[in-house]
Amino acid sequence: MQIATFAVGDYYFAAAALINSLACAGYSGRVVVGHIGPIDWNVDPQAPIDYVNLSDAPEGFVSNQKAWLLGQLDSKDICFIDSDCIVTSPILLELIESHLTVRAFFTTEGLLAGSDVRWHVWKEVSDTTGMGAARCMTAIPYINAGLIALRMPRDWDYLSEWQRIMDTSLPSEGEMFDTPFFQMVDQDCLNAVIDKIGRPFASIGPPDIWYRGLPVNPYLCVGSIGKPLMLHCTGERKPWRFESNPLVIPDIYDLAFYRFAYKETPWVRLMERPPKKLRPWFENKPSSCRAVAMNRRLARFSRYLKYGSTRKRVG
Repeated sequence: MQIATFAVGDYYFAAAALINSLACAGYSGRVVVGHIGPIDWNVDPQAPIDYVNLSDAPEGFVSNQKAWLLGQLDSKDICFIDSDCIVTSPILLELIESHLTVRAFFTTEGLLAGSDVRWHVWKEVSDTTGMGAARCMTAIPYINAGLIALRMPRDWDYLSEWQRIMDTSLPSEGEMFDTPFFQMVDQDCLNAVIDKIGRPFASIGPPDIWYRGLPVNPYLCVGSIGKPLMLHCTGERKPWRFESNPLVIPDIYDLAFYRFAYKETPWVRLMERPPKKLRPWFENKPSSCRAVAMNRRLARFSRYLKYGSTRKRVG
């Protein structure tokens, strides 16, 4: 199996952590990195890493180039993983490879009502008709495009149809939250494709996949092995962009990112280190916890100075 990811803009920090986590999980296959321009890292000469220049890909938002990048791989089994993911267990890779023998493999993030208007729109753009009343009464898993695993040539229709729908349904830029009914761009298009093709597939979701931006787990709270198999740093808070101590203690992704970006680096070593003042926070040291508490108090005091007391006087 070959695994592809992106290292575009400052996401190369995240890509380094992902690639090192794959090595530490026992992965020994080829990693293909889609990029634009030079990447500020050093790669071990023995690391099985290759590069694909995205300047040859269809123009637009980088997430909309996933299908194209997967099409550049020359393996029977292919997998895309978002760069802001970290693989925490070899069990995930074993699950993917075992299921690919008979079906495609995806990750779920939430549930979407079967009657939701988006399914109707997505069916229109995928040239699919018909939606029975029974389906409208169900909740359907919503696929997250952070991990896609396919077997070629059996699953080629997923890639070709995915690219077609992105080309016809998204504007040329295809940025997130810009297109009605396709707010999640490539991800919404992927859900339309999976619904159209209609073949059985395997999936894994919370709590086996940890999503930072998911406030509530809509699934069974007991996972496969008792801890997440993969961490996905969804949302806007990205640890490689921190310049000072955040007002929160590091979460599971923050700790794993620091570990695989700067501590356990068998394949990729980043040239740029995090600010020295941030290292105690990433290492979750007691002094950092005290600093977080102090920063919170200072933030509250700053708000008080700006807006005054919100308490009402009595009498």
